[in-house]
Amino acid sequence: MNRRIMTLLVLLLLAGGPAAIYGQSAVVLLDSTHVKVSSITAMTTTHYKSVMVLDKSGAKYADFICATNSTRSLKNLKYNILQGGKTRRSFGKKDIVSTELSENMADDYTTHYLEAGYPTYPYTVEMEYQIEYTDGYISMPTFAPAYYMDVAVMKAVYHLQTPENTGYSYKAVNTGSQPLVYTEKGQKHTIWKLEVLKPYKADAFMPPAESVLPHVYIVPHNFSYYKTQGNSSSWSEYGKWQWGLMEGRDILPDKLKKIVHNLTDTIPARRDKIRALYKYLGENTRYVSIQLGLGGLQPMSAEEVYSYGFGDCKALSNYLKAMLKECGIESNYVEINTNNPVIFKDHASTLQTNHAILKVPDPHGDLWLECTNTDIPLGFLHSGIAGHDAVVYSNGSAAIETLPDYPDTTNIINTDLRIEVSEEGVSSITVKEEYLNSCSASLLGLSGLDKNRQADFVKGEIAAPSCTVSEMEIREEENPNPAVHLSYNATSADFISKSGNRMFIPLSVFRASMSRPAKERELDIYVRDGHVWKQRITIGLPSGYRIEGIPKSTGISCCMGHFKLISETDEGKVHIEIERSFSSGTYSSSKAGEIWEFFSFIEKIYNQKIIICRI
Repeated sequence: MNRRIMTLLVLLLLAGGPAAIYGQSAVVLLDSTHVKVSSITAMTTTHYKSVMVLDKSGAKYADFICATNSTRSLKNLKYNILQGGKTRRSFGKKDIVSTELSENMADDYTTHYLEAGYPTYPYTVEMEYQIEYTDGYISMPTFAPAYYMDVAVMKAVYHLQTPENTGYSYKAVNTGSQPLVYTEKGQKHTIWKLEVLKPYKADAFMPPAESVLPHVYIVPHNFSYYKTQGNSSSWSEYGKWQWGLMEGRDILPDKLKKIVHNLTDTIPARRDKIRALYKYLGENTRYVSIQLGLGGLQPMSAEEVYSYGFGDCKALSNYLKAMLKECGIESNYVEINTNNPVIFKDHASTLQTNHAILKVPDPHGDLWLECTNTDIPLGFLHSGIAGHDAVVYSNGSAAIETLPDYPDTTNIINTDLRIEVSEEGVSSITVKEEYLNSCSASLLGLSGLDKNRQADFVKGEIAAPSCTVSEMEIREEENPNPAVHLSYNATSADFISKSGNRMFIPLSVFRASMSRPAKERELDIYVRDGHVWKQRITIGLPSGYRIEGIPKSTGISCCMGHFKLISETDEGKVHIEIERSFSSGTYSSSKAGEIWEFFSFIEKIYNQKIIICRI
């Protein structure tokens, strides 16, 4: 398809298609990748991209950026800005800015980038560059042309060229497109093509991008990576290689062995031994990210972690594994993805995981330990791992397991709220709350902060412009089913508004925090964590006032949950009970209108006020 025809199609798209509907600022005209595999250690990838920039905010979508390391290098770059069919600006490799700065403590990556633009719109950027792999690779680049959810892609092509006898596997996700496969002159060619990938507008309750956007994972069966050889034709085969990376890295120095035994030998209960070592881990190490060479997949040795006092998720998980082994407790090294809950059992690929944890098999329920943050209670399944698939390594192999999750009905917030209103309109608020299971996650570690930071947290929750917090108590129950108990008093002179002889008391003491999805949307509605919030509210009125209006008892249900309010009065008091629940799951976009009405109803109720009037 030539450039003029492509541009005409884009202009038509802008006139009435997805770009107009969503207010796009850029459109990818063509995204093309050619991967040429020469051997188990050598591969060259050629990338071409053409992007039409429609306004200032779209310029970032035409930036050039790539990363290289000791196994791959950037060979050349052509970057042209076109307008009106003519090249207006040209850049090359000499214009690139390169930096070794990284958020990681240690890695061998260099980031190359070029930010260029043009003063008038629209304009088109065309870029072409090559990456050369000379010392092995563990996967081919992923075919993922829709890297921005809010940008349309008119056409995308991925061409994989390998020697005829090279084995590889691929997993196509969110696309039914079948590749064209043919053999020519001893070379096998596999070509995927995608056309007109429409953009998606960001909205509340977005599903994970990996569950929506089309992409194709590709891995060689036999691979060479940092002078090691492995096979990824299955998780079992891949597990042999990863297991080999960990062999000999669980040896503890004698000093640490003595510490482990001093900590655990006098503890009779197995789980209490685990708890003692988990606590020791948190008190004596800190997390840093290390992605140096094989360090991206191979943990530091336990001896190095003990010596340095730090490690990344891989190193800290391996470190605890080694300490547990020393006191006779076996555990499993685990890889997981904290963003995407799904790992494909039929496709072994390191691209599917981004984190390491530890599994401790236990007859009373397996423990899954988050070794990078021991403020998380022993065995608590936070939202980044609960219900997620994981790669569990054991006895020289690997298999996929799914972590348990907390049922929605066990994720509970119980709130007991009492408000005493003075004749001057000052509110004395007493709050007692209990957060159970996943609802406790945002408060874990709060008890360890100083009193001022605890008070700041509470002030951020209360819907009063200014308030004084006192008598705060926080108690955390540290177990796989954690609970946080929070109580405090708050005084506010501006929570209640006054007008003449009337006072207006807000129904909710807490700041509104609900985001509701659009009434019409294309993507399904995704609720990660379901929960139930139960509130018991008692409001004591000042003498000399009568109740003029209170919210009526009401309720509503929809596919996503329910809301119920019961109100009553007695001798100068207002009693209100509210129960709100959200159910986890994925809801069809056809339910967006129903869910929008559900949220609108709740918002309307929360905006109501109790009205009292001077007698």
